[in-house]
Amino acid sequence: MYARYEQENERTYLCLCYSKLHIESKQSGEREILSANYHKARVIDKSGVQYTWFVAMDHNDDDLLMLEESVNRKPHLVLPSSGMKYRKG
Repeated sequence: MYARYEQENERTYLCLCYSKLHIESKQSGEREILSANYHKARVIDKSGVQYTWFVAMDHNDDDLLMLEESVNRKPHLVLPSSGMKYRKG
């Protein structure tokens, strides 16, 4: 999972790169289970409204591979038929 808060836009970007994640809204108390095989992102604005986001922001597949390799694991990405879409440079 990759997350970042953008103070200038008062929103949070959240990408579930793969796996499952349980989230809960502080405002409404709503709970949700997210799951993804390959980069499923959303933006949550200051009022709690969620928007689907279609681009990996500030992270990429090479970062995931490097992080998993650093702990001797292989990522469980399920790649689209076109292969990795979010690569460095």
